[in-house]
Amino acid sequence: MLFNLRKFWYYSSCRFYIKNFIWNYSFWLKSKKIFEEIEYQVKDHNGFYTGEKRKIKKFKGFLLNDKIYLDNPGFPIDDRNLWIVWKNKGLIK
Repeated sequence: MLFNLRKFWYYSSCRFYIKNFIWNYSFWLKSKKIFEEIEYQVKDHNGFYTGEKRKIKKFKGFLLNDKIYLDNPGFPIDDRNLWIVWKNKGLIK
């Protein structure tokens, strides 16, 4: 009985939503925006480069655990069977 209850909870949609909620909020609170400076030359209205150079900040990604992500990657799922069950339920796209 207890084993069936644990198995039900392990594969349940409610567990997926709870883990996803915790992961999303921890990602947005812990991640840090990374920008890089890009230097470019300015063109005039005729299309010729002037001597003026400008610098802008360009968004590179979010830094989390020494990795850079463009967007929230989602929480990691280590168990292949769990991934298959959640995929069949339509929780993972």
